[in-house]
Amino acid sequence: MPRNPNLPKPSKKTFKKSDIFASLKRIDTNKTTTKRILKLETDFRAKIKTHLAALPTESAALKKFNPH
Repeated sequence: MPRNPNLPKPSKKTFKKSDIFASLKRIDTNKTTTKRILKLETDFRAKIKTHLAALPTESAALKKFNPH
């Protein structure tokens, strides 16, 4: 599929491990930020659990898709 010419072209970005670890250290040492990140992770986990619970079971007979 050809690229949409109206979209901006992505710029090349390089991440240094030291910068990433420094950012993680700032998050880990700030109680407010750590609490916010943990809430995001917990909410995401809950969404995944809800989604998985809504999927049909392995033994489900889906007559619409499996008429036999």
